[in-house]
Amino acid sequence: MDELEIPGGISQVILYHGTSSNFRDGILLMGLKPRNQTENSVYEGNLISNGELVYLARREVAEGAADLALEKFGGERMVVQVQVQVDVNNLTEDEDVKKIWGSTGWKESLRLNGTCAYKGQVNPIKQLVIYNGESYTDIKEIVSPP
Repeated sequence: MDELEIPGGISQVILYHGTSSNFRDGILLMGLKPRNQTENSVYEGNLISNGELVYLARREVAEGAADLALEKFGGERMVVQVQVQVDVNNLTEDEDVKKIWGSTGWKESLRLNGTCAYKGQVNPIKQLVIYNGESYTDIKEIVSPP
């Protein structure tokens, strides 16, 4: 996919994280923290997710994750836009991709599954988008950190 071709000299990429608006203030203050620091996860399955990672995705996949967060934690659906360093030491494939296709790297993970993961806490947050309870096309609130 062309959008995953990272030209030389590009050092950052925009990705998304779907969650509940109940976590809005903490995310604005502290960024996105791995599950081993928050104990929050919407994943349900046989494959155990890595507690040291923050899961990031294409926007449409993050919107689906926000639906799961709404069901589990209440609040409203929220998608967080982040800017992360293009760095093989921090970005990695999602465990689901690794289990099915083997070690692919983060770009191939995004292409195959729409997801990848970031090792550690994610900062800076570029924007939070909170949607109304019915549609992703209707935005209730857009917040950019100070």
